[in-house]
Amino acid sequence: MNDCAIVKDLLPLYFDGETSPGTSSFIKDHLASCPSCREYFRAGRGTLRPASGGSRDVSRDGRYRYTDLAKRVRKTVTGMSVGIASGILGTAALIGFLLSKSGARK
Repeated sequence: MNDCAIVKDLLPLYFDGETSPGTSSFIKDHLASCPSCREYFRAGRGTLRPASGGSRDVSRDGRYRYTDLAKRVRKTVTGMSVGIASGILGTAALIGFLLSKSGARK
């Protein structure tokens, strides 16, 4: 992945002020040296709008609230990860228990 693709992916977070100082510096440096990304930044600023209205992920001015959306996604992924890990551990414990019982019979 080249720098232009990375910068374009990070711009929504950069618009919301949610990038780290190092990432912000990387984006600023890239925008200063890349006319294509600089134009993309100027054209996209303030135009990130939802396809249909009424989303709770949209701020009053119509722009996406990426930070809120990212927090919800992170929470969902974390919950799924805990559920999957619990299922795997439970299955492993059950298999271990069943194997120990079958080993005791011999």
